[in-house]
Amino acid sequence: MGNDVGETAITWQDIADRIHSWPSVDAWVADWWAAARECRAALRAEDAGQTGVRWPDSAAQGLLGDMEMERDPRVVALIVALAEAAETEQDFSDLGAGEIEDLLCHSGIGGQFIDEVELVARRSPAFARTLTWMWVGSDIEPSLRTRLFALGAIDLSAGQDDAPAQKKGRRPSKRQGKRPRHP
Repeated sequence: MGNDVGETAITWQDIADRIHSWPSVDAWVADWWAAARECRAALRAEDAGQTGVRWPDSAAQGLLGDMEMERDPRVVALIVALAEAAETEQDFSDLGAGEIEDLLCHSGIGGQFIDEVELVARRSPAFARTLTWMWVGSDIEPSLRTRLFALGAIDLSAGQDDAPAQKKGRRPSKRQGKRPRHP
C-alpha cells in the first residue's frame, strides 16, 4: 500500500488497490469528520435497537488506520489536523478515546510517537485537549504511561471512581466514538 501525504494533496491506495485522493489535507479532514459523524449516528441507531444499521466505509478513516499500522511518521500530523478541526467536545472525545488512544496505547508503538506527541501538545491546545480523553491501562510500558499521564491521560487501572475529580464522567462508553475496523 502506498501513501503520499504532502502539504497540499493526499493520495492513498487501499487494500483493494483502489486509489483515493484528496486535493488537500483540509479536504481529507472534512471527509474524515463527515465519516466520524456518520459512525456516531450509526452507533446511536444501533444502541436504540435499530437493525440493519449501515456503517460508513470511509477511505479517509482507512488511510489513517493504515498509516498507524505502517508506523508512518506523518500520522501524528494528520491527527493534529483532525484535532484542530474538531468542533464539539464529542469530537475531542472521539478523537482522543479513538485514534490517539489507539496509536499511543493499543498499537504497541506508542513509544515511537511520544516525543512528537509531547512537542505538538505544547503547541496545539486542540491536540492537547484530545489527550485528556485517552485512558491508559496498566499494560502500557511504565515510562510511556508516566509521559501520557503528564499530558492529561486518565489512569484506567485506577478505575473511574479513583480518577482525578476533573476527569470523572468525561469518558464516553467504551463503544461510543469507536468505529469497528470492519463493520
